[in-house]
Amino acid sequence: MFIPYSQRALVPGQRVEEVYKTINIWLRYNNWSVTKENEPKEIEAKYNADIHMFQIGPRDDFPKTMNLRLSDFGEDVMLYINITQTINGMGDKGYIYWGVRLQDLYEMLGVKVDERLLSELVPERMLNAAIKSKTRWIYGILIVSAFISWFLLNSFMDLGVMYILVLMVPIVILAGWDLQAFRNLPSRMKRRHRIP
Repeated sequence: MFIPYSQRALVPGQRVEEVYKTINIWLRYNNWSVTKENEPKEIEAKYNADIHMFQIGPRDDFPKTMNLRLSDFGEDVMLYINITQTINGMGDKGYIYWGVRLQDLYEMLGVKVDERLLSELVPERMLNAAIKSKTRWIYGILIVSAFISWFLLNSFMDLGVMYILVLMVPIVILAGWDLQAFRNLPSRMKRRHRIP
C-alpha cells in the first residue's frame, strides 16, 4: 500500500516563476532527478535512494516520487507537495527526512515556519513510530549480543572480549546516537525558528 506524504504552504510575496526556479534548484541539490516539467505550474521528480550506512538521524534509503504544483494566490503563491514511495509496502519510511529537508525549502522561499507547520512536516505519530522501532531494534541487538557475549566469554575468553569491545559497544553507541537524534528532532527544528 502506498502512503502519500502531502504538504502545502503559502509562499508570500513571490511570483510563480520565482518559486518554480527555487524549487528546481532545491530538488537538484537534494539529489532529485526532474522527470516532468510544466513550467511554471508543475514539476515531478524521482529520488533514487542513497544508502547512508553511518548517517545519524533521519535519512531516506527508499526511492520516492515527488510532485509539486504551484498556483497564484493573490500576490502570493500556493505550493502543494506530494511525495510517494516508488516501491509498494514501504509505508512512511523516509518521510521524516523529507519533512526536515522541506523545512530548508520553506526557509529559502520565505515561508513562515511556526509550530503548526513544523508538526505537519514531522507528524508526531510518524516520529513516535520511528522512535519506537529504533528502540526495539536496540533492545534486540542488546539481547542477541548478550547471548553471544555470554557464549564467547564462557568458551573463548579473548574472542568474547574482542567481540564486546570491537563490535558490540560501537554498534550500541551509534544506535543510541541515532535514537537520540530522532528524540531531539522537534526541539532542534523549533530552535532554528526560535519557537518556544
